[in-house]
Amino acid sequence: MKIFLAKKRNIFLARLFLGQLPLLVSTYLFLSRQFLNFSLVFQFF
Repeated sequence: MKIFLAKKRNIFLARLFLGQLPLLVSTYLFLSRQFLNFSLVFQFF
């Protein structure tokens, strides 16, 4: 029974992580894009 509960919890954590993954990726892409724009602006000045 304990193993079953642990397995269930792991699945829950994995789902939580997978749910957060697109958010993390989009945030990372947004930040990297902002950083690229920032460096381009610095090159022009």
